[in-house]
Amino acid sequence: MAQTAVQERPAQVDVDHRVLVLIAVVLGHAVKHVFNAGSMLILPELKTSLGLTNTGIGTLTTTRNIFGGLINLPAGFISDRYAGQWALVLGLTLISVGGSMFLLGFAQNYWMAMVALILLSVTITFWHPPAIAALSARYADRKGFAIAMHGMGGSIGEAVGPILTGFLIGFMLWRTVLQLSFIPALVVGIGIYILLRNIPARSGNTPASEYFSGVKDALRNKHLLLVLATTAFFSGSQIAIMSFLPIYAREDLALSTGATGALVSLLQVAGIGSQPVLGHLSDQFGRRIVLLIGFGGLALGTAMLYFTGDGPLFYLAIPLTGLFLFPMMSILLAAAMDVVGDGVQGTTVSLVFGVAIILAAGSGWLAGRIADIYGVDAVFLYAAFPAGAAFALTLVLPSRTAVRTGA
Repeated sequence: MAQTAVQERPAQVDVDHRVLVLIAVVLGHAVKHVFNAGSMLILPELKTSLGLTNTGIGTLTTTRNIFGGLINLPAGFISDRYAGQWALVLGLTLISVGGSMFLLGFAQNYWMAMVALILLSVTITFWHPPAIAALSARYADRKGFAIAMHGMGGSIGEAVGPILTGFLIGFMLWRTVLQLSFIPALVVGIGIYILLRNIPARSGNTPASEYFSGVKDALRNKHLLLVLATTAFFSGSQIAIMSFLPIYAREDLALSTGATGALVSLLQVAGIGSQPVLGHLSDQFGRRIVLLIGFGGLALGTAMLYFTGDGPLFYLAIPLTGLFLFPMMSILLAAAMDVVGDGVQGTTVSLVFGVAIILAAGSGWLAGRIADIYGVDAVFLYAAFPAGAAFALTLVLPSRTAVRTGA
């Protein structure tokens, strides 16, 4: 009996570590997205304060996404090459995100705002590769569910961030809100590091030649390339909606900052519940069917935002869009992780985010031009088209993308 207990203890410790990792990265991801969503709600205030056009806001969004996309590959390399330092990377990422928000609070002109937003996008990028790779390694048989839980944390942050930011702006200057945000980022970043520092890391220190060989093999995989292209179109739709819904609410609907925050949060609330459900369904029935439902629903929801105007149906279209706006990225990540080797998981995450964001970066600028010429509401109709393109590409994906043995 004693021998059995000794033999079972390591397995129990591994289970405990697995649960702790899931809780910690979901919590950290939620906090990261509180800041990210808060920065989007700041855009109308930034536009007014600096006297920007919609095209100017779109250019800011495009520029930050380009730099964030470019930094993804080195972030993935660091995650895979130095996997043993993953807890430190996650902790420093949250602290750096808070520091970027702090700098944005001091922006007095367009270029200062651009630099701060670029830094924000760059620092945010370093979270996903180590976090998702850690979950994928520890939940190899339930990737869709684990990554969706991580995404659910992001959805919670995206829901809380606008409400919290809108509430705080009602009591203090938006610049002060940004400057004070460094304090919780510092506290949570240190806390995440302390929680995870003693948990064994996934295998790392892959030889450089083996690492780049794995990357090359991944890029030759036609299924992965399809996932990357699909993600690019999806991201184009997501960028347009998230950038201009707050501006539409403030300018066209004449909502207060608090009401605008609540409206943007409503977009994310539906995704909190749908994300783990969709992840579980993708594990059970394959990624393609879930992606088809998601992209079809997203295209329908964004089109409804345009055609319903500011009537009651507009407020019903918000949660319909939100059911799929954020959760689809988790399914796309799971689809990508299904088809790559263990040594390049962090880089695969970076490829999905990096390639997609770079290819979709121009969507922010294009949405801004459309808003200036045809009105901000026209952005919603535009966003339906890349969502429809993602739907079309998904039709040629295999019903199950998990073609790698043991995935």
